[in-house]
Amino acid sequence: MTSKKVRVLVGSPIYQKPHILQKFLLSLKRLDAEGKELAYFFIDDNEDERSSQMLEDFSQEQNNVKLLASNQSDVYVCNGTTHYWNENLVWKVADFKNMIIEHAIKEQYDYLFLIDSDLLLYSQTINQLISANKDITSNIFWTKWQPDAEERPQVWLYDEYTQWEISRGQALTDSEINTRYQSFIRQMRTPGVHKVGGLGACTLISQKALKAGVNFNRIENLTFWGEDRHFCIRAAALGISMYVDTHLPAYHIYRDSDLEGAMEFLDRTDMGEGSKVASHPKLTLSMVMKNESERYLRKVLEEIRDYIDEAVIIDDGSTDNSAEVCLEVLKGIPVRIIRNDISKFSNEIELRKMQWTETVKSNPDWILNLDADEVFENRFKEEVRQR
Repeated sequence: MTSKKVRVLVGSPIYQKPHILQKFLLSLKRLDAEGKELAYFFIDDNEDERSSQMLEDFSQEQNNVKLLASNQSDVYVCNGTTHYWNENLVWKVADFKNMIIEHAIKEQYDYLFLIDSDLLLYSQTINQLISANKDITSNIFWTKWQPDAEERPQVWLYDEYTQWEISRGQALTDSEINTRYQSFIRQMRTPGVHKVGGLGACTLISQKALKAGVNFNRIENLTFWGEDRHFCIRAAALGISMYVDTHLPAYHIYRDSDLEGAMEFLDRTDMGEGSKVASHPKLTLSMVMKNESERYLRKVLEEIRDYIDEAVIIDDGSTDNSAEVCLEVLKGIPVRIIRNDISKFSNEIELRKMQWTETVKSNPDWILNLDADEVFENRFKEEVRQR
């Protein structure tokens, strides 16, 4: 007996630049569909005719594509600094997402996967999200919301964007907030499925949650900004918990400058059957570092990022921005940084045991144990995937 395929609707309201949309659609084309029936629902809100034509071409090339023109015109500004939203745009997008939800319910899809059109995915992303077995699960991605800011995930714990634990009415010092925030960030860098209070932009929603009434309608007595907040509060009020899956971080093309790493991300993360990386063993970088940001760390990471699949890095008491350099250079690659507030180098046996224990948690096939000032000759880079 042939098992029934899981039916997944991929939905996205789209107002996008052609050079970004091209990467987004390429990412969707290579999603692993084995054992699933994938369908698509795009709402074309583009002003650029080239983007609309790309969606039309996609609908001709792929099966089960529903393409709906919005017939609306609004100015949405994206530049090298940030994206500018206004109240009208927010609730227009909310209406579009609700239309997609209604279609998913009517056609009885098992899951709805809502995704913004500036995100790139691992080919196994939907499989991974389904395997989490939750009713609402976002796939994590990281963004510098301002050019000079640190990367932050699109999920949070409380209210509009509070990313640290806090009890109702509790007063915290700046130091306590920072400690708790760093704990949350470390958790988000750790592969797993973690409960959160808010999420958006890249979210798998079960049929059960859809039929329970989750939607993006405005909650009139809330002033929280953004339709995702209202979705999340409604989900919580309905008793539906929300989670983030951090195994396969998506790549966010938030600015044109992010395009530089987009194709490299797509090449490296195509994990589907028959793909050029499907057959290679998982190679995990294992590194211990301390105050390396002004030495060779950036060069070392730039040299190896093309052929590692994951990184596990012990930050042994750094007082500089070594960790931030790692996250910046290895953007798009799963990175787990374990921070020692006090260096363990005086007891190297303990430090190396820690390194080994943390590295094997990632289930690597091969481990690349590298110091922060070591590089290989070019032949290694050329031949490492042939082994």
